[in-house]
Amino acid sequence: MLNMTKHLVRVAHLNVRTEFHGEDEVTMVDLTLIAEVANFELDKLSPTLRESLFDGDPDMLGADENPLVHPKNPELGALRWKAEFDLVVLRLHAGAKAKDDIVFGDAKIKKIGFEPEEGGTCKTVYQIAVQPTEDQGARLMMLLGRDVRISLEACEQPEESGVENAE
Repeated sequence: MLNMTKHLVRVAHLNVRTEFHGEDEVTMVDLTLIAEVANFELDKLSPTLRESLFDGDPDMLGADENPLVHPKNPELGALRWKAEFDLVVLRLHAGAKAKDDIVFGDAKIKKIGFEPEEGGTCKTVYQIAVQPTEDQGARLMMLLGRDVRISLEACEQPEESGVENAE
């Protein structure tokens, strides 16, 4: 869920804002990215999270298959993981060549939301804060509403953890 390589996401929203870094005012962009991930990715957040959200019948599937495919309580809706991850490397594969990638080496995952879905997947929403250059900012705007492949590598442990209802 946190580390992924060339995973398809939709750039759903961009929020441009300013913040102070010491006395310097800098432009920041909050990217909202939506992805479908297999529920075993929840194990990266907590080893018991998937089992607490999904149920299944292991006898119906082979030993190599994921038997946890049915949300236990779909009425919960979207959930949010209470953690922030600093020093994340975010690479948006925005072109045909590696030199066309948009790379942020000091991104911050501000929010992670997920909704368990039937079949053993989770609709996952990431809000990631980046400090783009002018060129990167312009290129990000051209990705709004589009599907793009990303690579994401979390470099630090979260500040705090837990699940809460997102609504």
